[in-house]
Amino acid sequence: MRHVAFALLFTLVTTAADDPVQVVPRPVSPKWTEVKADADGRAWLSVGEKAAAEWELVDRAGATLDVPPGSTVAVFSAVRPGAYRVVAVAEGKLVRCVVLVGDVPPPPKPGPPDPPAPVDELVAKLQAAYKLETGATKAQDLKQLIALYLEASDFAKKSDFATAEQLFTAVAAAAAALLPDDPATGARRLGGLRKAISTDLVAVLPTDPAAALTDEVRAQASAAFARYAKALGGVAP
Repeated sequence: MRHVAFALLFTLVTTAADDPVQVVPRPVSPKWTEVKADADGRAWLSVGEKAAAEWELVDRAGATLDVPPGSTVAVFSAVRPGAYRVVAVAEGKLVRCVVLVGDVPPPPKPGPPDPPAPVDELVAKLQAAYKLETGATKAQDLKQLIALYLEASDFAKKSDFATAEQLFTAVAAAAAALLPDDPATGARRLGGLRKAISTDLVAVLPTDPAAALTDEVRAQASAAFARYAKALGGVAP
């Protein structure tokens, strides 16, 4: 009886394709030119000797920015230490600067790097088994396998299947449809990976085909299938 259940479990495989995720470049932070004010908190700003500009003082608290008539120089003044942002538009171009008044404290040092994420032993085991697979379609086959275990998890919850044999037969049929053997070689797709999973599942699922699927057994079976679907999702194709 145990060998029958194992044979049914050994056939598990699946199909499912997620929509591709598009990755966009990270926005580039604008560059701000630093200008050091004199001891009186003043600075003279210009974008060029002949360039007229429209000036804007972003940080107004305790600071002023004046542009004398006919001048291309903006006169900045502040009464207390700090960093004050100023922008100017000249000849269609945007210029940014930060006027530093007094002793401005340096920015805080970056903290220590985040610790590496803990290694999931099950994912690592499945990754090692997947790495040994040589089939040309193994990346797509992996998606199919994930889909099968998700479907198996749903099967386990259904009252349509009263015994372990009925459940495993339904899962095996789904596996045959989703991941048929290679027509050219007759080889089982992802055979090594599927064998590793089936060996583990035999230890947690009923091995007697006639075993009744109680609520407790259903919950255990559904959780086991879902656990492997999730772990396979962590395998890098």
